[in-house]
Amino acid sequence: MWRTLVFIGVLAGSSAYAQEGGSKKEPPSASSLAEARAEAQTKEKNRVQALSRRGLLSNYQQLLGAGKVPATTKGRSIQLNTQQAEAASRVTAIDLAALGFTASDVTNYRGHKTDLFDVAFRLFRGRTSPIEQMMLADTVVIATAGKVEDNRTRVDGFLSATPYAVVKSLKGSRAPGDIVYIPSKSGPQPGGLYLSVSSDIQVTPGRKYLLVASKNWYEQRVAEDNKQAQSSFNVAPYLVYEISDNGALLPRPQPTIFGETPKDIQSVENDLRNLAVKNGNSGRRHEN
Repeated sequence: MWRTLVFIGVLAGSSAYAQEGGSKKEPPSASSLAEARAEAQTKEKNRVQALSRRGLLSNYQQLLGAGKVPATTKGRSIQLNTQQAEAASRVTAIDLAALGFTASDVTNYRGHKTDLFDVAFRLFRGRTSPIEQMMLADTVVIATAGKVEDNRTRVDGFLSATPYAVVKSLKGSRAPGDIVYIPSKSGPQPGGLYLSVSSDIQVTPGRKYLLVASKNWYEQRVAEDNKQAQSSFNVAPYLVYEISDNGALLPRPQPTIFGETPKDIQSVENDLRNLAVKNGNSGRRHEN
């Protein structure tokens, strides 16, 4: 039995998720702005190096000239000045490359009235709808949850993972019977301690769930932390909905924070069929 139980709250999914808005603050000083810029540059350099280690550097370089984040859109309330838009476009090019997209994907989606730079920019600010998150996901499956596995040594920096047995694949390379893992920060630590992170997804073994996730994003996060990805099929979750007996989707345990929960599995399948013409080569990196 573990000696200590520690509770820590962190943002679910990507550490980049953040809500817009909030109370007004005093303008930052020149020194704090300089420190923030230096920190952002260091982080950006580390992220590009992670792309290089994943073999995606050329994709990022091509994406830099493929599009840019618009100053404002209907999907968000903030406006960007020229300098902010340029910085946001560089970061979003990194995000798109990390998610497995290419410059040709940007062109393809643009032909269908969809701006991937805008959607990806909003993704990490909690301002994308479920269908937009499915667009950026490389893995969408109906799967049955298993018991948390916290007794294995992991090389990716996570302490445990929940296995999901695929029942049906709606997008991506998985097939019925395959296992998809969602890793967690919760788990055993040295000295008999057990770390419990409140934002980790809690599911019921034996229940069915709709997983909207990205293996590409999992691998990018691990690479940025200078860790190794697990050899098994691990993903970073965007959305996790419990599926009721009649196929309806329940807004738990990790629903979207923007937009409405899809009504049921049938509506999700319809949405994905409509997206199919736009998908192009996106997510092809993990079809093996």
